[in-house]
Amino acid sequence: MIFGPAMLDAYRMECKEARNPMVLVSEEVRSDARAAGLSNLLTGDDEEPDRHYVHYLISYSAYDSNPRAGVVILDSQAALIRHFIAKRLLGAPGKILDKAEWMERYWNEKVATGGILGRVDRVADLVRPNARPFRSRLAVLAPQPGATSVD
Repeated sequence: MIFGPAMLDAYRMECKEARNPMVLVSEEVRSDARAAGLSNLLTGDDEEPDRHYVHYLISYSAYDSNPRAGVVILDSQAALIRHFIAKRLLGAPGKILDKAEWMERYWNEKVATGGILGRVDRVADLVRPNARPFRSRLAVLAPQPGATSVD
């Protein structure tokens, strides 16, 4: 488990400031990320440009569908995420619906713009895709040399 000032700041911001499913980061963490060349792991909040959060869909937004040895295939998992978002949008009340709409915007603006994994379709994505649950091992074309696990 990780503890420290950054974790405590993130927890405080989550409790008091975040209205949506995001991990907010402080200006100090943003500065450290910039210094380490890791700014791409953070993204801005469109509603409040001074706020930044962990870009937890970065694997999906940077996804390249060209098959290569050792590269994780995310197509079916992406379909499953869109399905879960569409289901939540269907009949969730109040704040839950607000969070689902934020998640839909986040997916469509950060992932779907790449043109590979698709936008959330509130009707078509209601049909559950034939995809394995996330806790299962991910599909990989072939392991990279020296790799022991794909979990």
